[in-house]
Amino acid sequence: MKYDLVSIGNAPVDAIVKVDTSFLEKFGMEEGALTVINAKTRDEMLLALKDQKIDFISGGGSANVVSVLCSAGGKGAFQGRVGDDDNGELFIQSLKDQFVETSSVYKDPDHGTALIVIPITSDGERSFAAYYGAAGRLGPDNVDPLQIKQSKGLYVEGFGLISPYAFDAYKKAIESVRAGGGKVFFGVSDRTVIEGYKDEVAYLMNAADMLFMNRVEAETLTGEKDMDDILKAMLARGLSAVITRGEDGVYVLNGDEGSATFYNVEKRLEGNQVVNMNGAGDAFTGGFLYGMLNGFPMQKAARLGARCARQIIQTPGPRPMKRMVDLV
Repeated sequence: MKYDLVSIGNAPVDAIVKVDTSFLEKFGMEEGALTVINAKTRDEMLLALKDQKIDFISGGGSANVVSVLCSAGGKGAFQGRVGDDDNGELFIQSLKDQFVETSSVYKDPDHGTALIVIPITSDGERSFAAYYGAAGRLGPDNVDPLQIKQSKGLYVEGFGLISPYAFDAYKKAIESVRAGGGKVFFGVSDRTVIEGYKDEVAYLMNAADMLFMNRVEAETLTGEKDMDDILKAMLARGLSAVITRGEDGVYVLNGDEGSATFYNVEKRLEGNQVVNMNGAGDAFTGGFLYGMLNGFPMQKAARLGARCARQIIQTPGPRPMKRMVDLV
């Protein structure tokens, strides 16, 4: 196969900036919450912040996953939709820097690249103002079936479902990877995705060879709080999954065998070593999938995933700042 993994999903750029609470009040934002904005409000926000230092960092769950996989030495591609603008170029270049193939990323001439403005107040609380733009129009026409057929696996993310056309895009992509004999991986993304897209999530769960989620998402999915009950509920449905629990380790479920295996984190970081938790789950997934798709035993794949996550949380953004080949 030409690729280990092709990933499809959101293509946003984060704009991180320190503000006082008056900024939130001016734009009617609730502290710590997500506010969806249009292009006009996006421009007004950026104008209001013109004298502030803004850090523009590319993100997106699917993009982060394949970026880590390629940084570890794998071969991967990303498919998504950006605007034909500077932020779109920034997003694409951030993937190229990690050797991700970007030839099938669509540049939308009419809608800007998705931008998540993240104002941080003096107490450290982060709020989110999301302009979905081009990413909110991801659809079947943005899927490259030939590229997907040349891949061992396909990764799709829950957050991509913000586009009303993304579900059809995902189904087209799943057909393509199956035609090439590849596997399907689904990252749930957030409990709000489970609650807001119940039918789509149910379909993708059943279509996936493996699910990726954290404990909160697993609780939401099963309605259970106790970890043993969560595992039993998922295995009863025949689901194969990875449930990350941060520094408390990870469970890997094999739905075919009806088994669940726990893997511990090798060495915990001190508090002052943790720079940013954003992207930790994606980094684990990227490292784990590199291992899994290249024949590693599950324990070794889980250990690599944990090492990738460990490196990411010591950096300011969700993408690698240096190659991760040495971790392999």
